[in-house]
Amino acid sequence: MATYDIGRAARLLRVSPETVRRWADAGRLPMERDGSGNRMIDCVGLALFARERAADDERAAAPGPPSSVRNASTGIVTALTVGSPR
Repeated sequence: MATYDIGRAARLLRVSPETVRRWADAGRLPMERDGSGNRMIDCVGLALFARERAADDERAAAPGPPSSVRNASTGIVTALTVGSPR
């Protein structure tokens, strides 16, 4: 069965490796150790966890009027300019 290390699982889940470690330590994400002592996640466990997480996100979405596209965009603000553009 295919397994993923913490870093690869974090990239697939789009979170930090530390978040994956916290989920594992809390018992939310099942992990086992390989022969070298590294924590590994089996692909089935990771898929089930991702599905549960997606369902939780859908339930947590606040019902109400839809947001504008501007407010729904994801990203990082790198600069803010006050005043009219030139």
